Amino acid sequence: MSYPSTDNRKRNNGFSGKLILTGLFILLLLLLLIFPKAFSSMTLTIGRPIWQLENAVGESSYFSGFVSKTKLAAENQTARDKIQQLEAEVLNEQMLKNENDQLKNILAYKATSSKMILTSILRWPPSSPYDTLIVDKGENEEVKVGARVFASGNLALGEVAETHQESSMVRLFSATGEKWQVSIVGSSTLAATALGRGGSNFLISLPAGSPVEINDLVILPGSAPVILGKVEKIETLANDSFMSVFFKLPVNIQSLRYLEIVQ
Repeated sequence: MSYPSTDNRKRNNGFSGKLILTGLFILLLLLLLIFPKAFSSMTLTIGRPIWQLENAVGESSYFSGFVSKTKLAAENQTARDKIQQLEAEVLNEQMLKNENDQLKNILAYKATSSKMILTSILRWPPSSPYDTLIVDKGENEEVKVGARVFASGNLALGEVAETHQESSMVRLFSATGEKWQVSIVGSSTLAATALGRGGSNFLISLPAGSPVEINDLVILPGSAPVILGKVEKIETLANDSFMSVFFKLPVNIQSLRYLEIVQ
């Protein structure tokens, strides 16, 4: 009895496999030629879930999340920058309005004073010596020592203490130790002496029971009286024959930009 050799069986199996693959390839070509739409539909059906999965994985990846957070941070920074810009614009408008109001008051007063010099403040306390202001007009504008200095037309602040070529030093009436003859105007008019206490503050000492009330005006007398302040506080100690009257300059020195020097 004889049997097929092992080599023959391997050759037959290899030939059969090649024949089957060739047949499948030919069948696929025929299907593609005869039913192209069906083949395309099958490809889309099989590929769609795979593509969706790929897209989902891509969108939820670490890098995608990182890009989104970076974009959000950039947008937030842009928004903060815009808010800061708007706040700066509002402050700038308010500053211009305040300056405009001051200039209006100054120009309204100018008509009554032929020797008024408009000046800008260069230094305020504590950058300037205590109870003084440095202004940008001096000997080149014929500013004289002793000239009165005002804010908003009729609010007296001080006098020129020193002059230089292009600047001057103004000493406030409230400088410590300075004394001024004033009038207190209320239900009646009283003559008194105001003592400067520094920091825009004054003290007046009067006999107890004097007819003085809160908000009475304190005036620097003269041919053109000017306002020095108004009464803010009154103190009378028990068994004391005198009472203390406190007042201060009527403006916030730090908020001023312009002054008027009246020769």
